[in-house]
Amino acid sequence: MKGSVVPSILPPQKRKGGWPKGKKRKPPKEFSAPRAPTTGYVIFLNEQRIKTKATHPDLPFTEITKMLAAQWSQLSQAEKQKYIKEAEKDKQRYMKELKAYQAFLERRAVHKVKTLCGTISIGSRSENEALALSTIDRDESNDLYCRTCNQFFSSFHNKKEHLMGKQHLQNLTGEFEKETAEFSKHQKLQEEKEEKEESEEEIDSTDVFQFGGLTFQKNFASSDFCFLQEFIFRLLKFKEFELCELKRSLTKAYEEQESLKKQLEDLKNQQLKLEMDFASIKAYSGTLEKEFENLNMVPMLFQFHLQIVDTTTHG
Repeated sequence: MKGSVVPSILPPQKRKGGWPKGKKRKPPKEFSAPRAPTTGYVIFLNEQRIKTKATHPDLPFTEITKMLAAQWSQLSQAEKQKYIKEAEKDKQRYMKELKAYQAFLERRAVHKVKTLCGTISIGSRSENEALALSTIDRDESNDLYCRTCNQFFSSFHNKKEHLMGKQHLQNLTGEFEKETAEFSKHQKLQEEKEEKEESEEEIDSTDVFQFGGLTFQKNFASSDFCFLQEFIFRLLKFKEFELCELKRSLTKAYEEQESLKKQLEDLKNQQLKLEMDFASIKAYSGTLEKEFENLNMVPMLFQFHLQIVDTTTHG
């Protein structure tokens, strides 16, 4: 039509794609830690919770959990064995995945040691040291096994309490002292071997070995320097890990101290309040005693008044 207005059809605007601005993208993990194993009780809860929720849709989560806990306690050992076997299978699965994860960490530790020593082939002994070093480099918060104490835990909470305990720190210190003793023994054997070689061969006193601007009187092999670097790196890792554990223990002690201070302050306030109440009660008791004495004087005054009245009437 002539007077009609034809609406203009605009093409849809293309939205900007990509990651949201200001939000950091997490780097993908090379090899994630295995999922923690579940217990037979948890498997029973997950299986029965769906059925109970269907039959009792109005019950809250806590009430359903209490009901299922009561049912679990009433089950016989033969009925529980089904869930215990499933939990054992899940534990075996976790152990297999944990071994694969540890093998991955060991390979990564070997690569780190090779990079640190500046060589691609450093010998079988250094590779063995790198495998031992991988036990320190692993993130122990991702699994339920304490390598220092050779102990397996059922939950991350129990492992965390163990890592902040006295026994773990003592075992960690003992392991460090053992490594230090082994290194000292290795150094002693190396020095004895070098002294024996020096006694058999004549060494020019002016021949020195320059390394990084420093002068040494003994000629060490490259593998010895690499072993020394590995030991120093391991020593630093031990000290760093021990320092972290001590910081955690110190933080926990500070929190407990603050809690005790707060409790002490509350007890002091209660003590002051009780002392004030006791003082007011004591004052009120004194007032009652005075009133009681005054009441005791009333019969005497009444008797004295009667005597006066009698004397006046007789007079």
